[in-house]
Amino acid sequence: FFTPVAHSRMLRRELQMLLLVAVQRAGSLSLVGNGARLARTASGGCRVRSLASCAVTAGAAPALPVRAPHKFVAFPFGYHEEIELTIDDLTNMGDGVGRVQLSAAAPPSPSSAGPPSASDGAILSSEAAGSPTADPAPSRAADTPSRWVVMVPFALPGERVRARVFRNHASHSSADLVAVLSPSPFRQPAVCPLFGTCGGCQYQHLSYGAQLAMKRTQVEELLVRVGNLSQACGGEARLRSLVLPPVGLGDRQYGYRTKLTPHYNVPPPGAPLLIGFIRNGVRSQMVDVEACHIASEPINRALPGVRAAAAARVSAEVKAYDTGGGKRPKGATLLLRHALAADGSPTVTSDHHDLVSEIVALPGSAAVKAAVDAAGGARGWEQQGDAA
Repeated sequence: FFTPVAHSRMLRRELQMLLLVAVQRAGSLSLVGNGARLARTASGGCRVRSLASCAVTAGAAPALPVRAPHKFVAFPFGYHEEIELTIDDLTNMGDGVGRVQLSAAAPPSPSSAGPPSASDGAILSSEAAGSPTADPAPSRAADTPSRWVVMVPFALPGERVRARVFRNHASHSSADLVAVLSPSPFRQPAVCPLFGTCGGCQYQHLSYGAQLAMKRTQVEELLVRVGNLSQACGGEARLRSLVLPPVGLGDRQYGYRTKLTPHYNVPPPGAPLLIGFIRNGVRSQMVDVEACHIASEPINRALPGVRAAAAARVSAEVKAYDTGGGKRPKGATLLLRHALAADGSPTVTSDHHDLVSEIVALPGSAAVKAAVDAAGGARGWEQQGDAA
């Protein structure tokens, strides 16, 4: 039924959808194509970019078609190609950094028939577990490093992971974490159910002691690699020794943040209002956050009221705009700050014009607390500081 008898774009799309439905219902069928747009997978099936010239044969169930973005650069990995690699380091944004060995040979030119494969010399990759679905890119430049950097969010140093590539940059690739094949001993379950979806946190899956060590190492690397201060400080070892041990938060790993700034965008008609933070990896989408594990308890108590007030305000603005009596409503950022009111009592304010005070005591700093109490509380401490 998929023999092309017309060149109508609408008919072509209908035939494609019919073929997809037939294959999905069969369950035990796979697609095998006869064109360069079909890329073989490790399991012997295929990932399909075009269904115009496919035949149906017995085999494993197929993956849904994945079309590469228009400007996708298909080197050194294809779009959604899955690879296995070992994570060596973490970026300051919490992304795991690994490296994949590339071969010295360049990939085939765009005029080549068929997709690149390991036998063609495009990727040395015994580590490659997937297959490209976009047309091959021009030949690799001579200065391309043989060990290609791949960044994988939520992967930890020492872990062996499977990742799915979604973008190739000039000097590295970005990939999504598919599976952790060999977990790090420092990996722990995240407390927040939104971790990995919400873009507010990056390290909840890493034990707290390892977080502190990682952050100290990042400070050292910035001073050495970016600041280039080794010579001025008597050598790299001397410079690294000048970085003080991290203070940390002791046992207050959650419920410590005294400021929260959730955002919202005005939704289209009929869609719910989402008030929270930007979805991880997708800056145009929001994640609804009803409570935040790292925010203080007073902030979480005040958050439902602030969310309700914002929802009522947006509803009123939308209604006024629809009736022609107001401006087009826009998204905004809310503020919740847990601090001290003018009389020294704890409070949560949502007005960015309010003048508030806050005491930040280090873990175990009994001397700081004693000094504050001796000065007559927070206001007395502040007045002494002003006088000094």
